[in-house]
Amino acid sequence: MESLRELYKIGFGPSSSHTMGPSFASNYFLNLYPNAYRYEVVLSGSLSLTGRGHLTDVKIRESFADRKLEIIFSRNFENLPHPNTMDFFAYDEKDAILGHRRILSVGGGSIRIVGDDERKPKQVYPFADFSQIKEYAETHHLTLPEIVYQFEDANIKDYLMQVWVTMVHAIDRGITNQGILPGSLKISRKAPTLSHPILPENDVAKYTRTVMCYAYAAAEENASGGIIVTAPTCGSGGIIPAVLRFLKETKNLDNSKMIDALAVASLIG
Repeated sequence: MESLRELYKIGFGPSSSHTMGPSFASNYFLNLYPNAYRYEVVLSGSLSLTGRGHLTDVKIRESFADRKLEIIFSRNFENLPHPNTMDFFAYDEKDAILGHRRILSVGGGSIRIVGDDERKPKQVYPFADFSQIKEYAETHHLTLPEIVYQFEDANIKDYLMQVWVTMVHAIDRGITNQGILPGSLKISRKAPTLSHPILPENDVAKYTRTVMCYAYAAAEENASGGIIVTAPTCGSGGIIPAVLRFLKETKNLDNSKMIDALAVASLIG
């Protein structure tokens, strides 16, 4: 099993494969060739067909900032190593190629560089399924969070705290922001309406509305290209923040409990 850092990634919505992955790939390539005269990015497969609707080109341009950049939506779908394939090129002033990388956006915000096996995520847990996790916990008298803290690096709690804060901020923005979501369907944001009751309600109705409000808030921030956390993808990134925030508020839990909860969710996920 890989590190939970591979499951919880902080980045831009609305798609972990079409937005977050290409953004990470752009930053990776820029670190390799920061001083090129111009750049070219060729999007193939699904990234070519649906990239505009998922803000793929927008987030790539944001990564390259004011550098000279051309984005090409290829219509070549043959012999691709993955449905989400990107080719990055760096050129000098004489239009000679300084470098090229073929990068795959493989889902959940993860990227793979073709030909670079060293960048594949390391396996940090010696488990293949949850039955092995359960057996290990019982044998060594450990809780599920304790297993996470045993196998992850020393800074994992700090990272989970960053994940939690990002989730909370996404909910806060989603409740506050109003208007129409991006896209041709012209869907109005629901979270601001759900943040307060329209009719008298009992506790069950209140709790249901509150959790729905939080889930919509995070999901609508994702749909708008806001900063969210994959859990484990952008599209499913509203449920865990909503449930945990509701429990924190109703059970008066502190942030250490939220960190433990995120650890358990990642171990199961």
